[in-house]
Amino acid sequence: MPSTPKTRRKPSPPAAHVRQTYRHDRGRVWTFVALGIIVLVSAFRALHLGFPLERDEGEFGYIAQEMLRGVPMYVSAYTQKLPGTYFFYALFLSVFGQSITAIHFGLLLVNAAIMGLIFLTLRKTHGGAAGCIGALVFGVMALSPTVLGFAAHATFFVALFALAGLYVLLHARERDHAALFFVSGLCFGLAFLSKQSGLFFAPLAVVLLAIDNLTLEPRRPARFLLQTLWLGTGALIPILVTFGYYAAIGKLSLIWFWAFKLAGEFSRHFDAQVVQAFLAMTRYVTAGFELLWILAVVGLVVMLWDRALGKNRYLYAVFAAASFLTIVPGFYFTPHYWISLLPAVALLIGALSGAADRYGAQSGRRLAPVAGVWAPAVFGLWIGVAKHADFYFGKASDAAEARRIYFGNPFAESIEIGEYIKSHTTPQDRIAILGSETQIFFYSQRRSASRFVNTYFLTADHPRNRDMQREMIRDI
Repeated sequence: MPSTPKTRRKPSPPAAHVRQTYRHDRGRVWTFVALGIIVLVSAFRALHLGFPLERDEGEFGYIAQEMLRGVPMYVSAYTQKLPGTYFFYALFLSVFGQSITAIHFGLLLVNAAIMGLIFLTLRKTHGGAAGCIGALVFGVMALSPTVLGFAAHATFFVALFALAGLYVLLHARERDHAALFFVSGLCFGLAFLSKQSGLFFAPLAVVLLAIDNLTLEPRRPARFLLQTLWLGTGALIPILVTFGYYAAIGKLSLIWFWAFKLAGEFSRHFDAQVVQAFLAMTRYVTAGFELLWILAVVGLVVMLWDRALGKNRYLYAVFAAASFLTIVPGFYFTPHYWISLLPAVALLIGALSGAADRYGAQSGRRLAPVAGVWAPAVFGLWIGVAKHADFYFGKASDAAEARRIYFGNPFAESIEIGEYIKSHTTPQDRIAILGSETQIFFYSQRRSASRFVNTYFLTADHPRNRDMQREMIRDI
């Protein structure tokens, strides 16, 4: 029989779980839209560059000043925080000058970087339009006074490194490249170094790798172990380097006691009051933006249901779980804790937009994403901005807003107090503040007479408070 010629089969398109990049969204149009959104949000944030510092910012700023003088953290002042955020503050002060504006301009850049990472991540998984709506959602919500978004809290730096780790992890899973898993882990480790609550991102990234390799076909346990090894090694590097530094200068016991042992002793026991406090703070934080939080929950459900996403189906659910857990440690809740959850909210809303866009393309209903996601998202943002219009549009002075938001706290007045102390002392003088107004040390640029720059350590109910009181008395 005559042989029949073999016809070449066209290569099949890559499976959804292998390739995550949207080809048609690689054009520049959505990139320019995203840049426009970032510039617009940054312009509104720039209205509040002079917002008076609050206590946490004052502590970050003062200890950063001491670091620039060559005095290590924990040696200059006692704090329960890890060093990551202080390094950023020291960078801002050294580059932009030692002022409120320098700190908040640094925050503006960090916020812009977070928005950029949200866009890039969503563009890779759901398309450029989804990335733009996600960046817009975060940019507006993260400036809200209900989350104290004008203040350069550590939660912004947790969000920055967590998102960087997630974005690199996307590429690592696609290429199965050891170096990328290492860099992803390094970013998650820096999230932890910025604030202890950043601990959860690396372990839950391992959960995601387990889903990839142990539940989806073909199952590859050996690859899972290697990926976990590289990611875990990267995650450990920041804290090992930090511990190594303090061991080298003979101060390892300081960081261990203050950042880990004592921090654990300040935790509350879980009870009904904790639940009530969490719910009350959630109501406060979400005020004006309730529709967006609802859209995020819908986005979570849609992602878990959407099999077309392949191994990215659980991506944002795992990230959202880690982000939620950052709020929980210690069972104390303050508004800025929710900032580290906002990237997950933005990603889930963007993912919902991408799903609606795909449905519209498949069904021929091109208005589906507009009617289903974009319109309610923009409307939800409008409601939130309208509720806090005086703040967003800078209708009231920053000092007046500080007095309203932090009612009963002398944050606006601390600027004048600091200037008075600075003009009536010399740089060699030391000052003591019988309180926790660390921002005054920063404004006056005068060193504290005691390492207890926050007196709540002395008044809190714990076994060491008497010893701490005696130490501060001796210092002064």
